[in-house]
Amino acid sequence: MIEILADPGDGSRTFFAVESNKIISFENNGIITSTGRLCDMSINSDDPTSGTYSISNLTISSSDCSDLDYNYKFEQTGNKLIIFYRCFEGCRAKYQKQ
Repeated sequence: MIEILADPGDGSRTFFAVESNKIISFENNGIITSTGRLCDMSINSDDPTSGTYSISNLTISSSDCSDLDYNYKFEQTGNKLIIFYRCFEGCRAKYQKQ
């Protein structure tokens, strides 16, 4: 995780850099793992979780999430991945491929 975006409600949405050891890994079998919680954009890397992902739908889901029916959207551009989290104002986390 290299940046997060949390809009304060005024539409100014900008990413800002964070220092985090949170790492997500996409396995070939449709499994995604994380050193932190997949369901929020916390920078903490001390609560490993896992789930599944769909390349065709560009979504992530995890049984560790409080809303089991929600699929988190993601997009990839070059070596950057952005996960879109569930919040009214617009919440996202950006990861860089290592």
